[in-house]
Amino acid sequence: MVAIIKTKNIRQFLIYAGGGRVAEEGKGYREGSYVITSIFQLDDNDDLSNHDEDHDEIACSGGGEGDKQEEADITEAFKVFDEDGNGYISTTELQAVLVKQGFAKGNEIGRVEMTISSVDRNHDGRVDYMEIKDMMCNVVVLSAPKTGTTWLKSLAFAITTREKFDESTNPLLTKLAHECVPYLERPLEEFEDAIKNSSISLLASHLPYASLPESVAASNCKIVYIYRNVKDVIVSWYHFLREIVKVPMEDAPFEEAFEEFCQGISGAGPYWDHILGYWKASLERPDRDFVVLENRVFFRKAKDGDWQNYFSDEMKEKIDKLMDEKLSGTGLVLK
Repeated sequence: MVAIIKTKNIRQFLIYAGGGRVAEEGKGYREGSYVITSIFQLDDNDDLSNHDEDHDEIACSGGGEGDKQEEADITEAFKVFDEDGNGYISTTELQAVLVKQGFAKGNEIGRVEMTISSVDRNHDGRVDYMEIKDMMCNVVVLSAPKTGTTWLKSLAFAITTREKFDESTNPLLTKLAHECVPYLERPLEEFEDAIKNSSISLLASHLPYASLPESVAASNCKIVYIYRNVKDVIVSWYHFLREIVKVPMEDAPFEEAFEEFCQGISGAGPYWDHILGYWKASLERPDRDFVVLENRVFFRKAKDGDWQNYFSDEMKEKIDKLMDEKLSGTGLVLK
């Protein structure tokens, strides 16, 4: 029997800890699709017979009465897991709640310990109230490949850690932005190690919105999405792939790369679908911290508009027409 959970913050933490959804009175569950393997993924053995299809969210920022209600909700959620009332959630306490809710993950102590570790920012082997609150307000940096991911990661990391590091101690001085802000798509073991060793609640992904793990899409984490002029993306993607396989330009015609891109062949699926997925989600979730940014800096040449050195008039006309067709009626206009 799966217990009924009515407090939205309890459900939110269970989504994170158990990898799925929890039950709500009078609701059924329709299983979604999951395309990556990570600690967020749903277990095939989880009891989903009464799990919730819908979910409520709370804002992690705002003001006035909303903040007070949020604080009260998170406090109530924390008390559910902190069974002995000592101010901390232990591995044993989390495991007990997961088992009661029918999550198969609760039967594997190693995975429960891993969940505790991923939230345990001070590495004391348990989770306190502030760690839970921070977890519920994670920031996820999202983008299609070659749209400014490195820049956005660096900026987000610098802002998030501005009180922790100064100009001489910031890890960005000695590490790549991708080392400081891990990708969800990384192999499970690498991702878990990155989360365990991280001191911030900051993640990144190139996944389309429809392919995000449910615990990200359904949670109240802050989302920052960046996009870029499609012509510059095509040129950057072309050089990125060419340099990976070490093929000179004369052996890799740009025209072929252009045609493939127009067919929707790129690192994270059709570029227009990637942008529209996040654009529509931002409109459908006005209650959520959801920022969509345009990147006008072209880093390889340090300027925007370098595509003009590669595109013929026919290619420009074709891609402009394609984007207009794909974005027609959506309210999104890309310049």
